[in-house]
Amino acid sequence: MSPQRATAKAAESLGISVLQEFFGEQLGERLKRDGLQADLIAGNNVYAHVPDINDFTRGVEGGIKARRHNHFRISASHAFNRIQSIRYYLP
Repeated sequence: MSPQRATAKAAESLGISVLQEFFGEQLGERLKRDGLQADLIAGNNVYAHVPDINDFTRGVEGGIKARRHNHFRISASHAFNRIQSIRYYLP
C-alpha cells in the first residue's frame, strides 16, 4: 500500500495490487473485517512521513494477523538523531 500515485502506478505496472491510501487504524480495522490481515507489515522510513504516527501504529493491531510468528518491522533512521538531541536533566 502506498498513498503516493507514482509509487502505486509503478507497483501496479509490475502486477502488484496496491491500496493507494495511508495506513492507519481505520484501514487496519477494515483489513481485519475483510479477512485481509498480513503476516508481515514492513515500513521503510515511514514514521518520518505519515501524518499521524499514533494512528499508523494503532493500525498495525488490526492489520496484522494475531499469531505468534507475525512481524511488524519498521526502519526509523531519523530516530537516532532525535534520541541524540534529547537532553537529560537529573535532579
